Amino acid sequence: MDLAVIFLIWLAITVIDNMGKRKKRRLPPPENQNDSPNFDIPTLANDPNLPGEEVPIFVELPNQAEVRPKDFQPPRPKKIVEHVHEAEEVREMNLNLTPTSVMDAFVLTEILGKPKALRRKIFSAIIAATLLLLPLTSDAAPAWKLPAQGKVFTEDAKQAYVADYMKKFFRGEIEMTFAVPDKWTYEKFSVGSAKVERLANPKQKKSKRVVLQLHGGGYVGGLSDWYRDFAVKQAVLTEAREVWLADYRIAPENLYPAALDDAESIYGEMLNRGIDPKNIIVFGDSAGGNLALELSIRLKEKNLPQPAMLILQSPWTTFETIFPSREINADRDFVLGRTNPMVYPAVCKPIYGGDIPLSDPRLSPIYADLKNLPPLLIQIGGYELFADEGIELLKKATDEELDVTLTVYHGMPHDFALLLPELDDSVRSFAEIKSFVNLHMR
Repeated sequence: MDLAVIFLIWLAITVIDNMGKRKKRRLPPPENQNDSPNFDIPTLANDPNLPGEEVPIFVELPNQAEVRPKDFQPPRPKKIVEHVHEAEEVREMNLNLTPTSVMDAFVLTEILGKPKALRRKIFSAIIAATLLLLPLTSDAAPAWKLPAQGKVFTEDAKQAYVADYMKKFFRGEIEMTFAVPDKWTYEKFSVGSAKVERLANPKQKKSKRVVLQLHGGGYVGGLSDWYRDFAVKQAVLTEAREVWLADYRIAPENLYPAALDDAESIYGEMLNRGIDPKNIIVFGDSAGGNLALELSIRLKEKNLPQPAMLILQSPWTTFETIFPSREINADRDFVLGRTNPMVYPAVCKPIYGGDIPLSDPRLSPIYADLKNLPPLLIQIGGYELFADEGIELLKKATDEELDVTLTVYHGMPHDFALLLPELDDSVRSFAEIKSFVNLHMR
């Protein structure tokens, strides 16, 4: 944007300078003074430069009336002829400069009133400025807003919609291209081995809330535009001033505890920058939900302050495959089930844990000590692969007297809010997040 401003300032100076150098133009004298009438009212008749039919002009002089000879052409003010020529030039340029407001009409008139050389300069400058500004604004987008309602289907129609959508997704026909919302700031930096991306919402500068996002992907998928877009939604829902997106190390190159170490380092950096842990909202979906729980457990073990809450969407709470929903929903979960060529194998035979037993609490937090963890909001789909273990997490948290809320969205697949935000179930899950956050962070 700075280059554009500099360019436009230069343009204004150039135009003003040219206008100052412009000489005043005077009307040329009539070619033959004797043939000129004793008045200077122009005629519009028989003018080849003007469109339309001939319009004879009759002028009544004092004490007499005179009809001009048919072949008589009095001198025309140069300004009128010049404007006619300019209008023809504009039409030839196909600029489609139809005024849409009084201001547009004024600007167009001002431009057409300049000398031809200066006029061309102005048109060229406008085109150049437009081309300069386009790449700077093409990535801008309005920030997401929570809709009042999403798409509503009958049960059969909803399943058909989800199945068709995910088939296209896995064929690569559906892609997400992230655009930073207008006036938001976006930066990337590193904290040790951990990579971080940060989005800041200009409308929430006075807010103290900050989101830490731990993305999903079975510990084998990295941060993507889907999660950058998701981060904007998380910021809007929580009214947070910024979101930290943890781009943690993944398997198979990096096994346990690489992701957990990165999450801890990022959380520690947030504290080092003066962010109050009571204002930190941790979001984790799928493997990110597993990581969010493990992070909170490690913080407790090290006597470090806990975040305000954990928002767990379709959390992966055990590396084991012993719960019934792993089999019952394998064909009903169109997101994480058998139709998923990448992540389904990763959760059936997880590699992130290396040689650690699958039931180890470091990998399966439902077997860990969860006492004194912050409030938990758990959201799962009724048809998802992890449905039963989400319920087991609720039982475990309740037994250990945590503040916990579980909502099961009927007929929905794994991570539905991420991939199918247009559905009404997703919209209701967003509204629940907003309410839960405001309830616990007044």
